[in-house]
Amino acid sequence: MKLARSQTTRQVRAPTQWPSPKVHRTAATTMLRTRSEGLSQKASVTVYMPEVAGDVAVNIGGRDPNGGTLTADPLIFEVRLKDLLTLSDLTMYFNIGSHSGDGFYATSVFKSSLQNMITKFQTKVLAKTFSSASIIESQGATLSWGGLFDIKRDWQTPHCGHRDGHALDVSWQSLTTAEQQILSDVVDQSIDLSFYGAEAPGTSANHWHVQPK
Repeated sequence: MKLARSQTTRQVRAPTQWPSPKVHRTAATTMLRTRSEGLSQKASVTVYMPEVAGDVAVNIGGRDPNGGTLTADPLIFEVRLKDLLTLSDLTMYFNIGSHSGDGFYATSVFKSSLQNMITKFQTKVLAKTFSSASIIESQGATLSWGGLFDIKRDWQTPHCGHRDGHALDVSWQSLTTAEQQILSDVVDQSIDLSFYGAEAPGTSANHWHVQPK
């Protein structure tokens, strides 16, 4: 008796993270590996999602021992990071041109660190300059579902730490020289400022890349 074999096609739908339909097809083939052992046995699915976030549709089809077509409803994998929190309620200004309305999310632990950073920054600026601190500006943290933050829409800019809710770009252009030094000192106490400047080669350095220690 012949055992039916399944064939699968993969479709990735993640409009905010992907630059073009061509990349959808190219990337999807490397992310899923399927294997069917026959009608009476289980099929295994291994999912590789190091960068993508979104809905992944797995369409399964094949033929029975008599040559008839077998079809099934597609399986939908919702690929996302769990429990990311918005940073929009912090005293910050987000200027994210590549992903309007998104890109300001982080883990709860990192959000707490950022809140602490902002409070200390405001307090120290007031104590030193006797005036209110400037609003800290950011070019982005993490997308609402996680995944590669494709800031240039070219699938080439890594932005590695921004995939998992543990990174924030902080602009220094909107701060005075005194505020820059104060913010640097505050960040160094609770957050890692080891990545100074632009993250991607060829990108002008206009921000700090901060992440938890």
